[in-house]
Amino acid sequence: IQGLTITNGYVYEKLGGGIYISDCRATITNCLLIRNRVTSAADLGNGYGGANLAVIGGSLTLVDSEIANGTCGDGPGNAKRGIGIHLSGSSAMLRNTTIRNNTWGSSNPSYGSGLYMLGGRCVADGCTFFANAFTGVGANQGGALFAQDVDTLILTNSTFTSNTLAGGNGMALSLSGAGRFVVTDSRIVANRPGMADAIYINPSGSIELRNTVIAAGNQRGIIRTGIGGTVGLTNCLIYGMAS
Repeated sequence: IQGLTITNGYVYEKLGGGIYISDCRATITNCLLIRNRVTSAADLGNGYGGANLAVIGGSLTLVDSEIANGTCGDGPGNAKRGIGIHLSGSSAMLRNTTIRNNTWGSSNPSYGSGLYMLGGRCVADGCTFFANAFTGVGANQGGALFAQDVDTLILTNSTFTSNTLAGGNGMALSLSGAGRFVVTDSRIVANRPGMADAIYINPSGSIELRNTVIAAGNQRGIIRTGIGGTVGLTNCLIYGMAS
């Protein structure tokens, strides 16, 4: 898929209001996915989210593209899993892509407003996560990105800024469970001040942060819960927290 704008897509009680990909190999280049949405009247568990893009199994290469202004409708007890992008058991490469202004305002617990990842592997290089938000006060995780029980997640040369989480953990990132998480040569700065922590981690695998700046405004730079796994920081700068 190359050079397209996909907008105003809609699905009910499904994944992928803009694009849905299942168990195939896909490449998306120089595309704009904007203002797509999904709604549901019931909690569908892992099967609800990805307003702009959902990928189940298979592989995705996403290059020089923009994923923006995705929204999800509400339902009783409804948890959203990825407003911008939903990845489940997939292998993904994201390069020079902006994920921005994907938002949801419900108080129901939700995960990964910009990007949700369960299992699989992902490399994001040169990406920007901007102004993604869960604005409802609830037990949300990952204002920009949520990842759990992955094989590998590598974030490099990327920027996380102006992301919002009104309640919960991980204003920018929430990383938990098994697998290897690496953040390198990145900036996690100026996310919504005074609310929660910039990075929430609860690993049973390993988390490495290298040459990364975490700054400006959150209550804490990094908060870790649980006693499993390993966490390492090398040549990182953490400053300007609110508390």
